[in-house]
Amino acid sequence: MHLNDSKAGIQLSYAGRKADVSGQIIGPSPIPFAEDRKTPLEMSIEDIQVAIGAL
Repeated sequence: MHLNDSKAGIQLSYAGRKADVSGQIIGPSPIPFAEDRKTPLEMSIEDIQVAIGAL
């Protein structure tokens, strides 16, 4: 990679309302990503601060 002067990068993301899991999902609002997706549990300000701190 370095021989070609290329750079490495990484993108961190949080699936939130786009998550596709068997349990409850959370997001910044109770608005589902699409009609056929789960409705997320709305995060509190404290929940959001914990998520930010975890990153």
